[in-house]
Amino acid sequence: MTAKLELRNLTQIFGQKVVLDHLNLAIEDGEFFVILGPSGTGKSTLLRTIVGIERPVSGQIFVDGRDVTGLPPNKRDISMVFQNYALYPNMTVFQNIAFPLKMAGLDKNSIKEKVTEIATKLNIVSELDKNVTLLSGGQKQRVALCRALVRNPAMFLLDEPLSNLDARVRYTAREELRKIQKEFDQTFVYVTHDQSEAQNLADRVGVLRNGKVEQIGSYRDLYEKPSTKWVADFIGEYPMNFIDGPLMGLDESLEIGFRAYWVETGSGDLEATVMASELVHETYFVYAKMGDRNLVLKSSFRPENGSRVSFSVKKFNIYKDGKIVEN
Repeated sequence: MTAKLELRNLTQIFGQKVVLDHLNLAIEDGEFFVILGPSGTGKSTLLRTIVGIERPVSGQIFVDGRDVTGLPPNKRDISMVFQNYALYPNMTVFQNIAFPLKMAGLDKNSIKEKVTEIATKLNIVSELDKNVTLLSGGQKQRVALCRALVRNPAMFLLDEPLSNLDARVRYTAREELRKIQKEFDQTFVYVTHDQSEAQNLADRVGVLRNGKVEQIGSYRDLYEKPSTKWVADFIGEYPMNFIDGPLMGLDESLEIGFRAYWVETGSGDLEATVMASELVHETYFVYAKMGDRNLVLKSSFRPENGSRVSFSVKKFNIYKDGKIVEN
């Protein structure tokens, strides 16, 4: 069972702070949608409002066309996996997974069957009799997912569920999440500040800024065609470079935006002063200045600090007043 999620003018205010500002968003059936943004942009508040923990000041929430804005969490047919997993420490793995089924009034045999089935699919059936406090971070994450999946809800909300795992476990867990989402054919709405997670998990990414969706698209779309200078600065290992339009023969009011990877150093009509450089995976990244502009350029060689390096731009976007101009 999958569901479409639609948010219309969703607004959330805490005290004097506007956390969600007339936010509009549509997520498709069976989509793995990642909400990406820096800390403090309203990502977790958005999930808590969708699931019903927080009530919006205004706006509407639709699940499969049904207005659920005024419904309590247990009537929305949505499961949420929290950052800290929110497991019951006094319970076993089995009891934690079974809890929502018990609350729904299922009989013991049905509960056992469903818990065993879902635990088997997530490779945690051998841990069912253990207390959850004895599990590793990766195992606790699987338990939290099992508890969410066992209800077979319309969709899942995941609030940075991998952030408490170490790097190696996080990579494995990320691959498992994607596999689980495809296997169960469910709608996943996943919050993170980690761009590698967005890049590797998402069908589409929504970049959140100051309570609004700044841009939606594949991660590749966001990287290659950021709609605003803010997205261009936020997305990518290095911020997008910007130079004045006249340097490329364009109007004074325009700016040229290009990635470090889109240049060829050592030749070309443009020049910058080298400030520093570093070697990353057999490629040099040169930190340079062109007037008052800070640039990062990919290079096959390491130029001397203080020297002038020439370069040409092979690919670029055009921006006007901070927004992209379609080429």
